[in-house]
Amino acid sequence: MNTKVLLPLLKGLPTYALNEPNEQQQMTRQENKFLIAAEYLPELLVKLLPHYRLLCIKNQCLHDYHNVYFDTDELTFFHQHHNQHRLRKKVRLRSYLNTQSHYFEIKQKLKRGVSHKERILSNGDINSVLKQGQALLKRYDLADLILLPTLQVDYQRLSLWHEQTNERITFDMNTHFKSCDDPASYYQERRVIIEIKHHERPHQSHASKLFKQLGLRETAFSKYCMGLLFTHRKAIKYNYFKALLLNDEKYSQQQVLPCWI
Repeated sequence: MNTKVLLPLLKGLPTYALNEPNEQQQMTRQENKFLIAAEYLPELLVKLLPHYRLLCIKNQCLHDYHNVYFDTDELTFFHQHHNQHRLRKKVRLRSYLNTQSHYFEIKQKLKRGVSHKERILSNGDINSVLKQGQALLKRYDLADLILLPTLQVDYQRLSLWHEQTNERITFDMNTHFKSCDDPASYYQERRVIIEIKHHERPHQSHASKLFKQLGLRETAFSKYCMGLLFTHRKAIKYNYFKALLLNDEKYSQQQVLPCWI
């Protein structure tokens, strides 16, 4: 999507800095994901922005992300998610391009939909990051796995924060998936991936109430798993994600998308 259409909406809004949200809470949280058509994002933001503060870094409110996901040759982490293991993991190198900062991260899904993320600073070198993260891999019983870079995911993110509840909402746009082992790639410019990241009583938040009123349905969309399927669909089992793939095929052929997809 053309993100320039968002700039007038964001001008003059109250902002927040990276160190303001409770960082410890941000690492252990519940996440609810939604998909909307990109052309309806401005309309949704108009309803949300008066209730939240906007993340701005060096006067920039749209932030560029570059993720590299690691997995085994057998795609252990993908299959954990596909088979709905409750205690599944993901391993990635995340780069914040606006600030040129890099983190090696392990994200683990816990019981009752809670996710926990732990990370260390990295130099951003894909060839040495696993060695840098050996201690972290050991802590999660992953050190014996032979991990390989599997998928690159690039996108632009807009982040909102509610000071009283420490709830965050992220909007990921212009997502580009690229395989690490062949030229296959997939560009998703017509959809926005929304995540509500919260800790207590999500149904009481303004965003949760609004999404319910709008009939916006929660989705099981995973950037890593869907990115693999977008770039390797014929070679990977995808029963669990079949409905998402069929929807993507359906809407990619339409000139006008429904509001909430």
